Amino acid sequence: MKKSKNWLYGHYGPITCIQISKEFNIAVSGGEDGSCILWDLNKMCYVRTVTEYLEKVIALAISPTLGDIASLSKSDSISLLRVNTINGSLVGELKSQDQITAMCYSSAPEGISINSIVTGHSNGVIKFWCSWDLSPIRELRDDKFTLPIKCIAFTYDNQQLYAANSEGIIIVWGKGNSRKNISKRPTE
Repeated sequence: MKKSKNWLYGHYGPITCIQISKEFNIAVSGGEDGSCILWDLNKMCYVRTVTEYLEKVIALAISPTLGDIASLSKSDSISLLRVNTINGSLVGELKSQDQITAMCYSSAPEGISINSIVTGHSNGVIKFWCSWDLSPIRELRDDKFTLPIKCIAFTYDNQQLYAANSEGIIIVWGKGNSRKNISKRPTE
């Protein structure tokens, strides 16, 4: 089998993050140039520049149910979260003094519930935002989990939320506010 290569050009500097949506056959890349570019994976081509920031883009998330694109940029004292539709229209933006360090989308079926964008912050706090207008929904915090969150993800069925901090500890939030801590190494 012969392997093929495709080159996609559009950024004017290094790419800092990339997300792929199998549901919509798109990829979105974010760069140090402050741009987020949408790519068609069927045709392997540029579609549009979704948003442009003054600072570099540090994280991306794509809604598996709507195709909306959340992008995160950070300056010295402010995090800027923007949500655009797959067609490039701005849904909303949120400026946060609490540094946002990670984010993800929930993926419940539309019409049954409203999905959320979940952000992890430098102080270990997890915040839920309505994906339709970025209004706040709720916060999760634990006194033993106060370091910056490095990554955050839902399980496929949205019943558990996993967050990992900069010390290598994972906390799992389950339905009904139950939570478990997973240490660096299993105890013997």
